[in-house]
Formats: sequence, C-alpha cells, structure tokens
Amino acid sequence: ATRLKRKGALLEFTTFRRFDLSLSSERAIKAAGRGPIGPLEYAAFLLLPDGQIHSARIGKVEEVNPDVVRLRQKIKTNADHRPVAKRLYERLIGPFSKQLGGVDHLVISPDGQLSLVPFEVLQDGRTSLGDRSLVTYLPSGRNLGRTSSAAGDLSAPLIVANPDFDSSQKAASSNAAARSRGGASIDLHWDRLPGTQAEASAVASLLPGAVL
Repeated sequence: ATRLKRKGALLEFTTFRRFDLSLSSERAIKAAGRGPIGPLEYAAFLLLPDGQIHSARIGKVEEVNPDVVRLRQKIKTNADHRPVAKRLYERLIGPFSKQLGGVDHLVISPDGQLSLVPFEVLQDGRTSLGDRSLVTYLPSGRNLGRTSSAAGDLSAPLIVANPDFDSSQKAASSNAAARSRGGASIDLHWDRLPGTQAEASAVASLLPGAVL
C-alpha cells in the first residue's frame, strides 16, 4: 500500500473455484446432482493507499469471457463497443465504484482472459475509465513493490514509431538464423509502418520534453 500514490489504487483479479464441504460424501453428491468443486470464477481485490482491502466476486468465467471477446471484436471492426464496455464496467469496476471515486491512478493486475481487456475503454455510461484515471498494468500485485515512485527516477517520455527492422546486415543475419522451437526457420521480416510516424508526432506534441 505504501507504494501507491495518495490517490492511487491497486485492483487485482484472480480466478478460483469454490469447494462445497457439504458435498463431501458420495451420497450427498448423488443427492445434489453435482460435485463439490464449483465452476471457475473471477474475483477481484482492491487495495487502497491506507491499507484498506475490498473484495468482490465478479462472476463465472464462462459468463464474463464472452463479453471480453465481444469487446475486442467490436473495437477491431470499429463497431459500437459502448454497450459491451458498459456491461464489463459494471462487472469489473462497478463493485468498487464508491472506493474508486477519488482515484486518479488505477493499477490493474488482470488474470485469465481479463488480460486482454483494454480497461481504459470501459465506461459507466457517461465517461470511460481512461478519461477519469491513469490506468497502468502489472502482471501481479507483488510487482508493485518492485517499482520506484521517486520522481528522480523518471526520464523524459520516449516515443518509438516506424522502426526499420531490416536496416542492418546484422538484422538480416539474425533473421536467417532464427528458428522456431521445433527447429524450422522463421521469417522475421516486418514491413514498415509509416502511419505510426504521424501518430507518434501527434503524441509527442502533447508530452513536454518527449523524445521521438
């Protein structure tokens, strides 16, 4: 908690299965018509700077994951993603809406298919999460303790765009020598992306001191 900013929070997701102790005998299992181990579910834990921890059961994985797929597909095809983004917001962020009221930096540690969710686009019907808070990601909440919050450790923003992957003979040699895990050759040639140059220039104009 001490690594969190004053208006920051860590939201960590995990998967779990419930075990019903009342179904510990074959007779009980037969009577209930199901086993003691429940379906895979998502749970979330919210850590605040003062050490408070809040938790919530999000729902069954089989119920949540289809909306993750739908959201990504809507974004990919430039379709209206707002309805599914709102449903996911209500599931994933909604249980903590009261605690997140004053948070301007949300650190998220997703699990399972939630690792594919662009949380910034989730919205409550009025504004998106990314418009209200800075969102950063960690593979695990434990990694929070390995980051430094000292301002002196921060450097100027570095923006990289439109790289020429095949600009040297060394790169060409590396491509030729590349192999898959099975030993087969891999073609590692990538085409240039000139459109990213314009995007990077636009971003750089918004960040004082940015290095492009």
